[in-house]
Amino acid sequence: MPLSRTADYAPFLAAGVPIGGLTTGWSQRKTEVQARLWGGKAGVAFDPNYNTARDNIDGLDREALSVMGQALASAIGSYAQSVDGVNGVPPRDQRHRSMP
Repeated sequence: MPLSRTADYAPFLAAGVPIGGLTTGWSQRKTEVQARLWGGKAGVAFDPNYNTARDNIDGLDREALSVMGQALASAIGSYAQSVDGVNGVPPRDQRHRSMP
């Protein structure tokens, strides 16, 4: 998924802070195959409640949380060791701050 200047991480990106993350596809639309595998309807976002009044703890998918939690732990471990040259992040001395 492309980076966005309107996302929660945008101020960090604008300040030259390396960012990284995971997505469960909140804005991506399910294909026919994905809807068959995971439920829901094709052509509808994976999380149609995202940023709506229905976006609350009651809609939490615990299986997805388990999978994403493990993936996040792995990503954090990798970034903790070094972000230089990872996913296009330049070495610290080559980073610069920019204003949006």
